[in-house]
Amino acid sequence: DFVWKSTSFDRMQTALKTFAVTDTSVSGYIYHRLLGHDIEPQAVRATLPARFSAPGLPELNHSQSYAVKTVLERSLSLIQGPPGTGKTVTSATIVYHLACANANAAASA
Repeated sequence: DFVWKSTSFDRMQTALKTFAVTDTSVSGYIYHRLLGHDIEPQAVRATLPARFSAPGLPELNHSQSYAVKTVLERSLSLIQGPPGTGKTVTSATIVYHLACANANAAASA
């Protein structure tokens, strides 16, 4: 027998209602981009790392390295793909590089 568990659906509904009603749920840029409005692209000032792989994580293949580079250069990105293609490793690597960039920015401020 199938038992409906609405947890994921309820969370999605709550997020969509918050997005639609609350002006501060996301930045204005992301709000308008997600809705497909024509807006000026935001420039991203990023110093790209010499090496895209992160310590403690598996080495990235070419498409994963390209995804990391692209995400670090853009204000909004989507990573998608079938199971087993390295989305989690790629995302963890992105988080590592963003954390390093934020730490470097805080240290120089």
